[in-house]
Amino acid sequence: NEDLPITFDGLGSYDSVAATDDKLGVIDSWFWVWGDDSVNETITRNEDGFINKTYSEPGQYTLEMSATDIVGHESAPKVFTVVVKDISAPLITNIDLFDVNMEDASDALQGEVLYLGANATTDNFDDFEDISFTWDINDDGIADLNGSWVAHTFAEIGDYNVTLTATDKAGNTMDFVKIVNVRIGD
Repeated sequence: NEDLPITFDGLGSYDSVAATDDKLGVIDSWFWVWGDDSVNETITRNEDGFINKTYSEPGQYTLEMSATDIVGHESAPKVFTVVVKDISAPLITNIDLFDVNMEDASDALQGEVLYLGANATTDNFDDFEDISFTWDINDDGIADLNGSWVAHTFAEIGDYNVTLTATDKAGNTMDFVKIVNVRIGD
């Protein structure tokens, strides 16, 4: 998962060279190529052989590990594929409100169209157009509308808890509630 350390080790590496010298064939170091923009790393036999790597972005990474024995013989790289899952929900910071003239609105007028927008939504991995949006307009827990922009006409005056739910491609969700005050028109 993204932002969580993964522990790797090369301790299963060995050198099949038959030797009379006790040191010949002993693995001295492991070199790791992470498959992202980070610095590649070497750990030595004097360390515990384990190394941690944290991927901050979801995706598929191809990494390589090669072992070097005490006399300098280097193995061919062993190739691994690591799939890092997106576990972060989209972030909603506001619900945009616009009146029938598409001007910013702080509340709604009874019987007039109010436009609600999800433009203040971002995701750590998916593009905006890949996020799905549902709207619960009447606070009953059931989605009434879908889309990043929706229009609704409130028939009654009062305060409404409007819930916007954003879902990214990995299924991570966030709810954002905004109280919309519906008043009598001018």
